[in-house]
Amino acid sequence: MEFGITLLLEKEKDDLQARILFDGSEFANSSITGILVHFQNALQTLLQSLDNSVQSVREGIITGKERTHLLTAVNQSVEYTGHPTLKDAFEAAATQWSDLIAVESTSGSMTYHQLDIAADNLANHILSLIKPGVVVGILTDGSLYWIVAILAVLKAG
Repeated sequence: MEFGITLLLEKEKDDLQARILFDGSEFANSSITGILVHFQNALQTLLQSLDNSVQSVREGIITGKERTHLLTAVNQSVEYTGHPTLKDAFEAAATQWSDLIAVESTSGSMTYHQLDIAADNLANHILSLIKPGVVVGILTDGSLYWIVAILAVLKAG
């Protein structure tokens, strides 16, 4: 296994199945269960509205019980004052760290600048083919280009 944890999403009939492959020496089963629950909550929040802000997605990840525990038992948080959307956050990172490696895998790597340009090009191509409001699916193949596709869909809106 290249990484200590890998998330797999597979279409099975009309459902989307999520599986996590993980190194048991690095992660406890309870931690993996929590990760899956948080991932499911994030997806549900994102699917409620594609215009959700980073803050609303972040708030949708944890359950009410977890939120209460975090706010009362371990609260040392500060208000999020960063970028309002994932798209904005990535574009700021691409400007700030343009020559640094943004993504890397066994198949290669891309700098923030290269990733930003590739995502912009694909976003423009997507916009030339579909109307606003159309759902765009992404098939992941383990290459760097699925990250490009995710960013392109975010940029296309």
